[in-house]
Amino acid sequence: MPEGISLRKLLHRASLASWSELMRERGRLLLRVEYNRGGTAPLEFVKVWASAERGYWSLVCEYWPAALWSRPAGSTFANDYSSACLTRVFAAMAEHPERFPNRSSGGS
Repeated sequence: MPEGISLRKLLHRASLASWSELMRERGRLLLRVEYNRGGTAPLEFVKVWASAERGYWSLVCEYWPAALWSRPAGSTFANDYSSACLTRVFAAMAEHPERFPNRSSGGS
């Protein structure tokens, strides 16, 4: 994972790099990446959404760095989507959470 890259840029680049995997036989898609930082956790979650029709979004994948009673830590794909690129990015994020500090400690 590149040094000095912001979480926002990393997720943007990962989405672009995984575009061909996600687009496979789906026609035109828009992607939206949602993430939340908060509390003492550097990152609470990442969700990637796709839209083939205006106003309708379907979940592509989720990444949760910490387990909760309702779900395990890690990444999961939904709605027949898959991406080796996003899987590698989420694995790198899990290995190096210190690279993504929360806003209160100077993260971007």
